[in-house]
This record gives sequence, structure tokens and C-alpha cells, in this order.
Amino acid sequence: MRFRGNLFAASFPILMEVSTYMARVANADGCFVVITPERMSFVMKTGGEDIQTFVHLAMAKLFVDVVLESRSENQIAFTLSIANFSKALQSGKEASGILLRLLKRDGRSFLSLRARTVDVDIVQNIPIEVVSMASAENYKEPRVPSPTVAVEIPALRSLRTVTDRLKAMQKYLTIEAKMDGSLRLRVQSDTFALETQHVNFKPRFDLVQDAEVDGDGSSTEVATDRASTVRVDGRHFAKMLSVDGNAVTTVLCCLIDNRALVLHSILCEGFGSFTCYSPVIAQE
Repeated sequence: MRFRGNLFAASFPILMEVSTYMARVANADGCFVVITPERMSFVMKTGGEDIQTFVHLAMAKLFVDVVLESRSENQIAFTLSIANFSKALQSGKEASGILLRLLKRDGRSFLSLRARTVDVDIVQNIPIEVVSMASAENYKEPRVPSPTVAVEIPALRSLRTVTDRLKAMQKYLTIEAKMDGSLRLRVQSDTFALETQHVNFKPRFDLVQDAEVDGDGSSTEVATDRASTVRVDGRHFAKMLSVDGNAVTTVLCCLIDNRALVLHSILCEGFGSFTCYSPVIAQE
């Protein structure tokens, strides 16, 4: 089993931003990584009401001079600490080149990062646990129906600011979205109710259930008053909204009745995407 690859200069800030985001969002530190000839995937998946995060990055965009060999059709899977990986990448900010490779020492496996600078090479070895590719079946993205409502959010900062205030008032947050491009956030208790409304988001008719796309790419089968309401942990939603970095070009907010709230972010220049799933909390 072998893997090594030199990071493109343009790919380093993308990888660092994504790893920082995953470390911030995840409730657990363990991250499942799969490397194939086509892509490098990072999965943070736990049980219960926790967020599940899936990142898929194009290998051709990340690395040059790649060597990838294994008995599992040149696919490798392992687990690591996403916090350690994110910290290791920090050492490469001023590097002229970064090499990632797998190595084994004294019976232990590592993902080694070598950052080359003018004066010195910085090497950091991140402990990993190599697992079988069969384990990857347990880390696939959840199979969910097409969204009931989907909107494209141009900027997340104002929405995150409001969410931070609401989650301080009540644990659970009710989110209602409509295909007219509006989004409502609501918290309530026995003694109060507070609601905020955000408008002029772009409805994505091409993504929702029952939509039929015409030849020009438009869809008129779904009414603009179609709505969906989900109840989620406000802290989780606030973390999901921290995704608005330089690497992100498009953020899609998708509501699936009685199933999940999904935030799908598309990265710039075809680097890939990452998706967060927050389970719906049943009404009390």
C-alpha cells in the first residue's frame, strides 16, 4: 500500500479551509478518510442527533505526481484526528511545496506532511489507523429523498448572526423555507415566541421533489408557495453556517420533510463539495 502526492499551490488553502471547517463543525475528532484515483473524501459521521459531514475533493485538483497503490483497486481508507490534520496543515502556510504521503514506522502508520521552506523542511507525522475498504460501506452518505424545498443562499454571515442569537435563547430552532425564496427562523417556549424572516434567496426548482425541468433548464411544476418546516438543534445549524469561506462559491439549503436539513456547499474551480446533514428533531 502506497500513497504520496505533492499539493498544488492553489489546492493548499482549499484543503486547509475545509479541514478547519470540519474540525469546527464536528462533535467528535475522529475522521474517516478514503483516497481513490478520482477523489479524496473526508467523513465525520456519528449517531443520534449529531451532524454528519461529507467532503469530496478531486484528486486531479489537489495533487501532482501522485503515487497510489493498494490491493483494493488502488483505494486506501484510514481514520485520523481531523484536529491534528488541520494543525499540521497550518505549518505549510509559508511553504514553497507540500508533500503528503503514507508511511509506517515501528509498526505504526502515519500520514506524513512535509512542508518545504527556503531554510528548513518541516515534517509532521499524523497517526492514522488503516482500515479495510469494506469499512467504507459504513460511512456512505445517508440516502434521503429529493428536497421538499431548496434555496440558494448567497451569503451566510447575517443568517449566522441571527442564528447565534436565537440558539442562545432556545436549544431547538424551527426553520421554514418556501420556494418563493424566503426563509424563517423561529424559537419558542411556553412564555415567548420569536421569529425572523429572510427573503430574496434563489429558489432551486431543479432540485426539489416532483420538479420537471424544461429544455431551457427552468421548471414550473413546483408552486412558489410550497413550504417545508423542520426542527433542528440550533447549535448544529449555527455550526453548519460557518462554511462561508473563500473556497465556497455556492451554498444550497435543502429541507426534507420529517428527515433532514441539508447544507450543500460547492467549492470553487471544481475542487469538489462538502455536505452537512442535520437530523430533524420531532416536535414535543
